[in-house]
Formats: sequence, structure tokens, C-alpha cells
Amino acid sequence: MRHESLNALLREGRVVTGAYLAVEPGTEPALYADLHERPRVLGLVAILVQAFESELYRLPLLLTAENYAMGAAVVVASARLSGLLVWRQLGRLDLVAVLKTRE
Repeated sequence: MRHESLNALLREGRVVTGAYLAVEPGTEPALYADLHERPRVLGLVAILVQAFESELYRLPLLLTAENYAMGAAVVVASARLSGLLVWRQLGRLDLVAVLKTRE
């Protein structure tokens, strides 16, 4: 999918929606220590947003009620779908044949 199409679908402007963190070899312990000392309220995402902010591009960190509602809706829908699939499989079991089998 092209960036323009994805940004239009998500109703975002010209923004970057993903990034990789490149760490020089040997600096990992200092990076992990620095990340460990930071507050964990927003987690690694907030740290990465601050680290990658520059004049060339920006990564907006938007935590709104809609984000949480969407996350909750996805979890509820996934749980319902999973429950329906299990219920359907249980309905197909032949319990009489199972009870008649010898161990």
C-alpha cells in the first residue's frame, strides 16, 4: 500500500507512521539504563516520539478516548468471535459417541 493511500485511509496528513531505532554497538547498556530511569507512564512509545522528533518529520503521540475505545472494541470483538468459534466447535461434538468409547 502506498503511503499516500494509507495516510488518507487513517485521516492523517503527511506523517511517518513507523520508525526503526538504530543503536551503535556497545551503547546498549547505557540506552537501557536511561530507558529504565524514565517514567513508564506512556512507555517506550513516548520516548521514541521524543527521540525521533526533528525538523524533517514529526511523530505525533495522540492518546485520546477514541484510541482507548478502539482498543477496547477490538478486544471485545476478538473475544466474542473466539467464543463463537469455540461454541460452534462444542456444538459439533458427538457426546454420546465420546461417552461410549472405552479408555
